[in-house]
Amino acid sequence: TANVIIVNLAKIKEAISYKVEVSQDSFVTVLYTFVSDTNYILINQATVGEELDYNSLYQVRVWLMLHLLSITVKWLCWDR
Repeated sequence: TANVIIVNLAKIKEAISYKVEVSQDSFVTVLYTFVSDTNYILINQATVGEELDYNSLYQVRVWLMLHLLSITVKWLCWDR
């Protein structure tokens, strides 16, 4: 069984897309970056092209592209 990271964010009405970044060193380097129009993203061997490390800590940072006031588009970051 391969490792998987599941990103399941609350659905935000104003969100146009989600940019997910994955790191193992508090974002000194970013291992993987994904852009999706859905709030549910699976990160696994099929999406990154290699197996995720066992017994390793990963950090995930999510940027939201929001459409606000019908004219403004901004990236907001959620870091966990």
